[in-house]
Amino acid sequence: SLVSERAKEKKAKAQAPSPKKEKQKEASVGDVKKNVQDNVNETLTTFTDIFSFSRIITILLIMVFVWLFLKILDWFFTYLVDRFNRHRLKILRAQPVVKVLVWVIASWALVNTLFDLSAATIMAFMTTSAVALGFAAQDILKNIFGGLLILFDRPFQIGDRIQVKDKYGEVKNIGLRTTQINTLDDSMVTIPNSAIVSESVSNANSGALDCMVVVDLWLPIDINVEKARIIAFEAAITSRYLNVDKPVVILFFDHFTHAPATNVKIKAYVLDARYEKAFAGDVTEAAKKAFKEASLYKDAKNLSSP
Repeated sequence: SLVSERAKEKKAKAQAPSPKKEKQKEASVGDVKKNVQDNVNETLTTFTDIFSFSRIITILLIMVFVWLFLKILDWFFTYLVDRFNRHRLKILRAQPVVKVLVWVIASWALVNTLFDLSAATIMAFMTTSAVALGFAAQDILKNIFGGLLILFDRPFQIGDRIQVKDKYGEVKNIGLRTTQINTLDDSMVTIPNSAIVSESVSNANSGALDCMVVVDLWLPIDINVEKARIIAFEAAITSRYLNVDKPVVILFFDHFTHAPATNVKIKAYVLDARYEKAFAGDVTEAAKKAFKEASLYKDAKNLSSP
């Protein structure tokens, strides 16, 4: 019927989209595409500006320069130590501080070259970096902070003889992450700075050039103490490594753990901490020869070191 046909036409017109809404929808989709394209272009432009060829060359040149400068710095400190041996420890204590300053300046130059930093950028960078590094590199940060504490608190310095747990030797290098110790058997031991800061550290010379050396000798229990004292004292004072400005002490202790025996302790100072083992060997050899000539080893078959 005519009424039903008109009703169908009205319904079809109502369901058909209006041209105005179609244009608004097309404009909205176009704006989204444009915004995405602008963001992609901006990101690519920023990336290209940061990692441009000139900046990459600058960064490489800075890294090569820093590496060469540190090598020259090591050679210079080695020369100064050889040239002014009496002031060896005073010279070496400045080496790690200078290296840290070089790395800080180099890091600043690299970051500034990449990002052209402003005050606001620095604050934002430090905030985000602190959070990210705190979770991603906890152990590394512990070692770095430990290295800074060692440099500024100065429980020891390069050239000192220290003991950390069962490791004893001369400090060869103090880095931001680790400390290197050269043991008496000429092994280089690398210890994380966080482990050193959390442990007790024994320092034999504490920045001084000389240090005390204790030599242990063993004799039968029934020795002539006065004769043994004279021999031990002469063995110490005749060593070329002895620091004659410091006292030489001879002590006697009896031990009965395994077999009766007398422990002779010779306490003396060497001219340089590096002569520690040489002095101990020198004194032991001279004392044993004199003990034998004086017949103090007559009951050596009964001697057993505890």
